[in-house]
Amino acid sequence: MSVSRCKAAVIGEKAVGKTSILNCLLGYPSPFSRRYTMTKGVNILSKPLKVFKHRNEIVEIYFYDFSGWIFLYENLMKSLWNSNISIVVGVFDVTREDSFQTLINLMNDFTRLANSQKESITGIILGNKCDLIEQRIISLEEATQSAKKLRMGYFDCSAKENLGIEKAFNHLARTWYETKIA
Repeated sequence: MSVSRCKAAVIGEKAVGKTSILNCLLGYPSPFSRRYTMTKGVNILSKPLKVFKHRNEIVEIYFYDFSGWIFLYENLMKSLWNSNISIVVGVFDVTREDSFQTLINLMNDFTRLANSQKESITGIILGNKCDLIEQRIISLEEATQSAKKLRMGYFDCSAKENLGIEKAFNHLARTWYETKIA
């Protein structure tokens, strides 16, 4: 069995569900809590993901789950980027236009930073809370087009319903493996 390791920054505004999504991915028994507790600073979590069903390649991703107070941690995120973070996971709330616009601006900043260092970014954008169909403001088409401009995949997901999360992160691990290792 072959194990490759990488670091991922998980970014987005406060209350978009970054930690809840990671808790679903990690298989916590109760990944979605009705009592909101904001992340302070950075939580570091890891998850091994099998890249291909019939081969023994594993990608272990170390997730740096940043607080939603982006303006406080933006410099820290950028300095960590310089220390071998090779994946970015952007999360927004499909019911909040401001969370989408802030995320797209932040992702553009990271893309420029990587390009200035002659690196490519592997990443995905997750539109969380897709279970709130009646309240949805950001369309699937708009989110997909914005992700394409950043050369990233887009996935609708719901931490509350644990929908779309495993598929998104399997795609992320496979994409990183194919561009960086294979």
